[in-house]
Amino acid sequence: MNIKLHITVLMTLLMGSIFSQEETIPNKHSIGLGISYYTFYNGTPIIQTDTLFTPHSASRSLGLNYQYKVNEKVSWLASIDMYTFRDFSSLAEIQAGDIRHQNFMLFQWQYQYTVWQSKRSELKGAIGLSFRGGSAVVHVYYNNSGNGGTSLVLGKGYLDVGIPLGLNYTYYIGKHFHLNTRLTHTFFPYTYEKKTNYTWDKSPYWNMTSLSLGFGFNFGM
Repeated sequence: MNIKLHITVLMTLLMGSIFSQEETIPNKHSIGLGISYYTFYNGTPIIQTDTLFTPHSASRSLGLNYQYKVNEKVSWLASIDMYTFRDFSSLAEIQAGDIRHQNFMLFQWQYQYTVWQSKRSELKGAIGLSFRGGSAVVHVYYNNSGNGGTSLVLGKGYLDVGIPLGLNYTYYIGKHFHLNTRLTHTFFPYTYEKKTNYTWDKSPYWNMTSLSLGFGFNFGM
Protein backbone atom coordinates (compact mmCIF):
# COMPACT_ATOMS: atom_id res chain seq x y z
CA MET A 1 0.00 0.00 0.00
CA ASN A 2 2.86 2.39 0.83
CA ILE A 3 4.55 1.62 -2.49
CA LYS A 4 1.39 2.53 -4.40
CA LEU A 5 1.17 5.81 -2.50
CA HIS A 6 4.77 6.69 -3.32
CA ILE A 7 4.25 5.95 -7.01
CA THR A 8 1.10 8.11 -7.04
CA VAL A 9 2.92 11.05 -5.40
CA LEU A 10 5.92 10.84 -7.73
CA MET A 11 3.80 10.49 -10.88
CA THR A 12 1.70 13.49 -9.85
CA LEU A 13 4.81 15.62 -9.38
CA LEU A 14 6.34 14.49 -12.67
CA MET A 15 3.12 15.08 -14.62
CA GLY A 16 2.49 18.54 -13.20
CA SER A 17 2.50 19.99 -16.68
CA ILE A 18 -1.01 18.62 -17.29
CA PHE A 19 -2.42 21.18 -14.87
CA SER A 20 -3.25 24.73 -15.85
CA GLN A 21 -0.29 27.07 -15.82
CA GLU A 22 -2.32 29.93 -14.39
CA GLU A 23 -0.44 31.37 -11.45
CA THR A 24 -1.79 30.34 -8.05
CA ILE A 25 -1.16 32.41 -4.94
CA PRO A 26 -0.96 30.07 -1.92
CA ASN A 27 -3.34 30.78 0.95
CA LYS A 28 -1.95 31.87 4.30
CA HIS A 29 -2.99 28.70 6.16
CA SER A 30 -2.59 25.02 5.34
CA ILE A 31 -2.99 21.70 7.12
CA GLY A 32 -1.56 18.41 5.96
CA LEU A 33 -1.13 14.68 6.57
CA GLY A 34 1.95 12.63 5.78
CA ILE A 35 4.04 9.53 6.32
CA SER A 36 7.72 9.58 7.27
CA TYR A 37 10.69 7.25 7.09
CA TYR A 38 13.49 7.57 9.63
CA THR A 39 17.12 6.59 9.94
CA PHE A 40 18.94 6.79 13.28
CA TYR A 41 22.36 5.79 11.87
CA ASN A 42 22.36 2.56 13.85
CA GLY A 43 22.06 -0.06 11.12
CA THR A 44 18.27 -0.35 11.26
CA PRO A 45 16.71 -0.52 7.77
CA ILE A 46 15.19 2.80 6.70
CA ILE A 47 12.22 1.29 4.85
CA GLN A 48 10.49 -1.59 6.58
CA THR A 49 7.31 -3.38 5.59
CA ASP A 50 4.69 -5.23 7.59
CA THR A 51 4.51 -8.95 8.35
CA LEU A 52 2.63 -9.64 5.11
CA PHE A 53 5.91 -9.20 3.21
CA THR A 54 8.59 -10.01 5.77
CA PRO A 55 8.42 -11.72 9.17
CA HIS A 56 11.14 -9.59 10.67
CA SER A 57 9.98 -6.03 11.19
CA ALA A 58 7.15 -3.54 10.96
CA SER A 59 7.17 0.24 11.28
CA ARG A 60 4.58 2.97 11.02
CA SER A 61 4.75 6.74 11.03
CA LEU A 62 1.89 9.17 10.58
CA GLY A 63 2.08 12.93 10.94
CA LEU A 64 -0.07 16.06 11.04
CA ASN A 65 1.18 19.57 10.29
CA TYR A 66 -0.01 23.18 10.16
CA GLN A 67 1.66 25.99 8.20
CA TYR A 68 1.17 29.74 8.43
CA LYS A 69 2.52 31.88 5.59
CA VAL A 70 3.72 35.25 6.89
CA ASN A 71 4.60 36.66 3.47
CA GLU A 72 5.93 35.52 0.09
CA LYS A 73 9.23 34.39 1.62
CA VAL A 74 8.62 33.52 5.28
CA SER A 75 6.38 30.87 6.85
CA TRP A 76 6.07 28.86 10.08
CA LEU A 77 5.47 25.12 10.30
CA ALA A 78 4.27 23.16 13.35
CA SER A 79 4.05 19.37 13.14
CA ILE A 80 3.52 16.22 15.18
CA ASP A 81 4.64 12.77 14.08
CA MET A 82 3.79 9.43 15.70
CA TYR A 83 6.29 6.64 15.08
CA THR A 84 6.10 2.98 16.06
CA PHE A 85 8.37 0.01 15.31
CA ARG A 86 8.35 -3.67 16.22
CA ASP A 87 10.84 -6.37 15.28
CA PHE A 88 9.25 -9.78 14.69
CA SER A 89 12.53 -11.70 14.36
CA SER A 90 12.93 -14.81 16.46
CA LEU A 91 14.89 -14.47 19.69
CA ALA A 92 17.68 -16.57 18.19
CA GLU A 93 18.09 -14.07 15.33
CA ILE A 94 18.11 -10.83 17.33
CA GLN A 95 21.51 -9.45 18.29
CA ALA A 96 22.48 -7.63 21.48
CA GLY A 97 21.47 -3.98 21.16
CA ASP A 98 18.75 -4.54 18.56
CA ILE A 99 15.46 -2.73 19.11
CA ARG A 100 12.56 -5.08 19.91
CA HIS A 101 9.89 -2.37 20.26
CA GLN A 102 10.02 1.38 19.87
CA ASN A 103 7.54 4.26 19.99
CA PHE A 104 7.96 8.00 20.03
CA MET A 105 6.13 11.25 19.34
CA LEU A 106 8.01 14.04 17.61
CA PHE A 107 6.85 17.66 18.05
CA GLN A 108 8.51 20.07 15.66
CA TRP A 109 8.43 23.80 15.01
CA GLN A 110 10.20 25.26 11.97
CA TYR A 111 10.99 28.68 10.56
CA GLN A 112 10.88 28.41 6.75
CA TYR A 113 12.38 30.71 4.12
CA THR A 114 11.60 30.31 0.42
CA VAL A 115 14.80 29.90 -1.61
CA TRP A 116 13.17 29.04 -4.95
CA GLN A 117 9.67 29.58 -6.34
CA SER A 118 7.73 28.96 -9.57
CA LYS A 119 4.08 29.34 -10.52
CA ARG A 120 3.04 26.10 -8.82
CA SER A 121 5.86 25.02 -6.55
CA GLU A 122 8.36 26.30 -4.04
CA LEU A 123 11.41 25.11 -2.13
CA LYS A 124 12.05 26.28 1.42
CA GLY A 125 15.00 26.02 3.74
CA ALA A 126 14.01 25.29 7.35
CA ILE A 127 15.44 25.48 10.86
CA GLY A 128 13.65 25.02 14.15
CA LEU A 129 13.23 23.13 17.39
CA SER A 130 12.22 19.50 18.03
CA PHE A 131 10.99 17.57 21.05
CA ARG A 132 11.11 13.75 20.94
CA GLY A 133 9.58 11.60 23.66
CA GLY A 134 9.08 7.87 23.72
CA SER A 135 10.34 4.49 24.83
CA ALA A 136 12.27 1.52 23.52
CA VAL A 137 12.80 -2.13 24.47
CA VAL A 138 16.38 -3.20 23.70
CA HIS A 139 17.49 -6.83 23.41
CA VAL A 140 20.28 -7.77 25.85
CA TYR A 141 20.73 -11.53 25.44
CA TYR A 142 18.97 -14.82 24.75
CA ASN A 143 19.89 -18.20 26.27
CA ASN A 144 18.23 -21.10 24.48
CA SER A 145 19.10 -23.69 27.13
CA GLY A 146 16.31 -25.11 29.27
CA ASN A 147 12.60 -25.19 28.52
CA GLY A 148 12.05 -22.58 25.83
CA GLY A 149 15.12 -20.58 26.81
CA THR A 150 15.36 -17.26 28.62
CA SER A 151 15.81 -13.71 27.35
CA LEU A 152 16.69 -10.37 28.90
CA VAL A 153 15.60 -6.96 27.59
CA LEU A 154 16.32 -3.40 28.66
CA GLY A 155 13.40 -0.98 28.82
CA LYS A 156 14.21 2.71 28.55
CA GLY A 157 12.49 6.01 28.03
CA TYR A 158 13.81 9.14 26.37
CA LEU A 159 12.88 12.80 26.22
CA ASP A 160 15.11 14.73 23.82
CA VAL A 161 15.48 18.27 22.51
CA GLY A 162 16.82 18.73 18.99
CA ILE A 163 17.61 21.25 16.25
CA PRO A 164 16.17 20.30 12.84
CA LEU A 165 17.60 21.53 9.53
CA GLY A 166 15.82 20.71 6.30
CA LEU A 167 14.48 21.35 2.83
CA ASN A 168 10.73 21.44 2.22
CA TYR A 169 9.29 21.18 -1.28
CA THR A 170 5.62 21.95 -2.04
CA TYR A 171 3.67 21.50 -5.27
CA TYR A 172 0.33 23.35 -5.43
CA ILE A 173 -2.70 21.80 -7.15
CA GLY A 174 -4.97 24.77 -7.71
CA LYS A 175 -5.57 27.13 -4.79
CA HIS A 176 -6.72 24.66 -2.18
CA PHE A 177 -4.57 21.53 -2.39
CA HIS A 178 -0.89 20.66 -2.34
CA LEU A 179 1.62 17.81 -2.28
CA ASN A 180 4.81 18.10 -0.31
CA THR A 181 8.02 16.32 0.60
CA ARG A 182 10.38 17.21 3.45
CA LEU A 183 13.94 16.08 4.08
CA THR A 184 15.05 16.88 7.62
CA HIS A 185 18.15 16.13 9.67
CA THR A 186 17.85 16.64 13.42
CA PHE A 187 20.72 16.84 15.88
CA PHE A 188 19.78 16.34 19.54
CA PRO A 189 22.22 18.25 21.79
CA TYR A 190 20.19 17.21 24.83
CA THR A 191 19.07 13.62 25.39
CA TYR A 192 17.40 12.46 28.59
CA GLU A 193 19.04 9.04 28.33
CA LYS A 194 21.92 8.65 25.92
CA LYS A 195 23.19 5.12 25.23
CA THR A 196 22.99 3.96 28.87
CA ASN A 197 25.98 1.86 29.94
CA TYR A 198 25.61 -0.49 27.00
CA THR A 199 27.82 0.73 24.15
CA TRP A 200 25.93 -1.54 21.72
CA ASP A 201 22.55 0.05 22.46
CA LYS A 202 21.04 0.96 19.04
CA SER A 203 18.11 3.05 20.27
CA PRO A 204 17.88 6.64 18.88
CA TYR A 205 20.05 9.31 20.32
CA TRP A 206 22.02 12.23 18.83
CA ASN A 207 21.27 12.13 15.09
CA MET A 208 18.11 11.42 13.10
CA THR A 209 17.15 11.98 9.46
CA SER A 210 13.63 11.75 8.07
CA LEU A 211 11.98 11.80 4.65
CA SER A 212 8.30 12.80 4.66
CA LEU A 213 5.67 12.59 1.90
CA GLY A 214 2.28 14.18 2.31
CA PHE A 215 -0.65 16.16 0.99
CA GLY A 216 -2.72 18.99 2.39
CA PHE A 217 -5.43 21.61 2.15
CA ASN A 218 -4.90 25.39 1.87
CA PHE A 219 -7.36 27.94 3.23
CA GLY A 220 -7.68 31.57 4.30
CA MET A 221 -6.39 34.67 2.50
